[in-house]
Amino acid sequence: MRVVWFVISAVFIKVSFLGLGLLAIFIATIALGVLSSRLNYLNPEQKNQFSRLFKTGLILHFCVYFGLILKLTFIDGWQDVATFIVGHLVMHHIMSSLIGAIALIMAIRIFNQRHTPSL
Repeated sequence: MRVVWFVISAVFIKVSFLGLGLLAIFIATIALGVLSSRLNYLNPEQKNQFSRLFKTGLILHFCVYFGLILKLTFIDGWQDVATFIVGHLVMHHIMSSLIGAIALIMAIRIFNQRHTPSL
């Protein structure tokens, strides 16, 4: 069952790296719903770790969309539209890679904690 969750988190990370925010929000929401249901057979520690990964990604994606909407309020006229588009593309690439990197580091930590011998 753990392999399935690692595959789901890998898909979430890849979608985040590609910059597909709405799809990443959908995947994270479905994953959190399944994690909180009875269909989940993970131990509580791993369940908490995977839910933290998906919640972090969900919150970060919502923050990026909030920033985009906030940036929309600064448009005064048609001359600002080109600047908004260029600024959004730069911010989009930076934030997508940052969210993907954070989720990747969290997934690697879950994997390493599973494979390290306890002292």
